[in-house]
Amino acid sequence: MQLFYVSPLIFGTLLGLVLVLIIAQNRPMPGSRPLGALVVGALLWSGGYALEILAPDLETKLLWAKLQYFGIVMVPVAWYLFAVQYLAQPGWSLRSLRYRLILIGMPLLTLVLVWTNERHHLVWRYTRLQAAGTLQILEIEHGVWFWVFLVFTYLLFAIGSTKLVLSLRQSPSGTRGQIGLVLLASLFPFLSNLAYVTHFNLVQHVDWTPFSFTLSGVLLALT
Repeated sequence: MQLFYVSPLIFGTLLGLVLVLIIAQNRPMPGSRPLGALVVGALLWSGGYALEILAPDLETKLLWAKLQYFGIVMVPVAWYLFAVQYLAQPGWSLRSLRYRLILIGMPLLTLVLVWTNERHHLVWRYTRLQAAGTLQILEIEHGVWFWVFLVFTYLLFAIGSTKLVLSLRQSPSGTRGQIGLVLLASLFPFLSNLAYVTHFNLVQHVDWTPFSFTLSGVLLALT
């Protein structure tokens, strides 16, 4: 059963490493740096989740859950910056710099709160092991800050995605397909995460977001 869950996560992590190498060889392309950061964040998340599932006890699972947040906080900011730079619109790039304190501060503050959660329980109110077949899954009741950061994440996703959608009409026909694939690649993690936070899951307490990065990685590889 563990192999069933862990195999796609490991494959997604390895695919992410390949994509990072490909992106590193195409640095002059618009948005290549934030795209690289986005892929790194995704592979840290998926790789960390694989190790969380494999961990034998609550304390070790919590450690990997915390380590995943180094990737989790990277993903929304990297996606927003990628959308801005990919479109190569200087006005938007300059305006985004006005919000750099928020773009940097929210992820850093979230990391601090994650690693000090035992003192305030703002990220996780409680955690325990929950059986899912033969698996022991980390069950989490999220705290106030989790939802604050989730709103921040969804807002950045919405802004970046809306900008890409609006650019489809103005883009040359040769690049519309690429933009469409990028949007589709971003849609899988969003819908998976939405299913997780609303408990609309096939297997309760399993976060399908890291699994979706495999599909997203395949689509990004085609762009």
